[in-house]
Amino acid sequence: MPSSDSSIFKFLYGKLEALQEKGGEGRATIIIDNIPSLHLELRNSPLDPEKVTRFKSLLSEVLTNGNNFKHLRHYTDLCSSFAERGRLDGFENACLMRSSLKILDEEYLDWSKSEYPRNRNLFKEDLEYIDEILEEVSDEAPPVREKDIPEWADQSHWWWWAPKCQDMSEAERYDRIHYEELGLW
Repeated sequence: MPSSDSSIFKFLYGKLEALQEKGGEGRATIIIDNIPSLHLELRNSPLDPEKVTRFKSLLSEVLTNGNNFKHLRHYTDLCSSFAERGRLDGFENACLMRSSLKILDEEYLDWSKSEYPRNRNLFKEDLEYIDEILEEVSDEAPPVREKDIPEWADQSHWWWWAPKCQDMSEAERYDRIHYEELGLW
């Protein structure tokens, strides 16, 4: 028997409805940031499949069109900016954002809801670019501690384990992550 609506589901559904009431225009970043939590919650305590289907449909309609697609692109741009700083302080943030985008794309977005078919291609190109950067910076990126990798991240989220210097000392890791504060630049 499906559980009653989860708190994250209710919260995000409310945000989506508010965006839709405004003609679908508004800041969608909070929704994207919470996709991994929602995904985990739905996996652990499933909801009425009809409600989840309506949520996914509304999410797709809102995020793949208009200014919210611009917000989705801004989110991918921010993720790529963190990835570009991956040899220093951006790698872990880029991993979390890239995982959110992966879950969003694979589990929640129906691109047939987009008024502009090209939007899907733009989004996929953004993801490919982020992946290329993560791979490129992984040669010197500070490794993400195993305890800091989300439990829901499986091996398909390869970026979490991409840093090649897994044996980097805690001192060097700290210096790289806090290089601005330490005046090391």
